[in-house]
Amino acid sequence: MEIKRLNEIYNQLEWDELQFDYWEAFNPPVSVSATERRLAMDFIEMMKLDGQEEYLITFRGTPAHFGDMIINFMRMIKTKYPGSFTADIGEDE
Repeated sequence: MEIKRLNEIYNQLEWDELQFDYWEAFNPPVSVSATERRLAMDFIEMMKLDGQEEYLITFRGTPAHFGDMIINFMRMIKTKYPGSFTADIGEDE
């Protein structure tokens, strides 16, 4: 996902930035399954990150861009693993 390309149309100097610390929001996972590990590796691959290196990653974009990243990942998973999402979560609304 080309974050820089998405942000080019905005004047970034006028944005208020929210500092989100991953470590404050989530606890480390316990008893990770093989499926969860595979999905995590697919996500790292989609983000074009080297999973063996240690980096502090900064995501620069609006919450909508973060949402777009999640949608792109879900679509990638649907393509790579057909049938992985069997129902529409929002269909009851």
